[in-house]
Amino acid sequence: MIHSRSVFACLALLLAAASASACGGKAPDAKDVTTVAPAIDADPLALLPGSPVALVNVDARAFYDSGSYGAQLAQLSEQLLPIGAESGFVASRDVDRATLGSYSTQGVDVAAVLRGRFDSAKIEQAAKSGTATKAGVPIVASQYAGRTLYTVSNVGFVVLTDKCVVVGTDAAIRRTLDRIQDNRVKRDLAPWVIETVETAGAELAIAVDLANQPIANASVGALPLKWIHGLKAARIIGNFQAPGMNIGGSLTYADAAQATEGASGLKSLIQIVNMVALTGVAPKVQNFKADVALTDVQYSFAFDDQSLRNFLANAPAALGK
Repeated sequence: MIHSRSVFACLALLLAAASASACGGKAPDAKDVTTVAPAIDADPLALLPGSPVALVNVDARAFYDSGSYGAQLAQLSEQLLPIGAESGFVASRDVDRATLGSYSTQGVDVAAVLRGRFDSAKIEQAAKSGTATKAGVPIVASQYAGRTLYTVSNVGFVVLTDKCVVVGTDAAIRRTLDRIQDNRVKRDLAPWVIETVETAGAELAIAVDLANQPIANASVGALPLKWIHGLKAARIIGNFQAPGMNIGGSLTYADAAQATEGASGLKSLIQIVNMVALTGVAPKVQNFKADVALTDVQYSFAFDDQSLRNFLANAPAALGK
């Protein structure tokens, strides 16, 4: 992204040069001025392709450093991510922030920008040597858009710099690399989406844009979620503080009647989640509130600390890891 100050400086230089030419003169002792482009890893929101269905921004450091469930989360992420110590990578140590976009181009595609510390030389060596990863398969390296694309099973990643990695499905990663190669690194996001994911003080922020992606059918198992119909946008803001994780946000519908139905449906869903929480498959929800304001449902709740830890501890087995 080119910041407004940089744009202003460039315009000022152009105007000064034009004035000098119009006067038929040249400024004494004129010196060449080189404009330095922003670093490729400066703005994750500019790297990601535009028009995501969902955009997620997570302060991973705050998540991992949580005194209550940070250890369980670290263990879960180490088990789920395809690379690890063989590539000099430990997620809970090396990732500070994750920004993820989900797209519905052909099925579900995902691209995430991870910011932190990455040993590109060690990753390259692991790929060249055919070292097996935790997934039991080697890292496969290929070239695309002038960069090395690494693939482990069905997950790909590209080391842009030692501070920035793009990871996700093949199609979404290639779209990201196309943007870089074509000099189209800029924020192609709706203003409300940017405002949501950059909410001050939020350690977790999610914006879901369904205006052009209406949900025809939604369900949890055999339970239909009719109140999802008519949903245009969802905002989710959270932090990782007592009593475990605090969530707040809004659901925006096409009309007030759908918003009223949405508030009732959300309440029913929370009740179901708390019944399932008794088995440890879901964390327990506390302090749930939902209010309707015109076409919006404003809601808040918290996940109980102990049940959240149990949920994270049981997640690997539930996912077959």
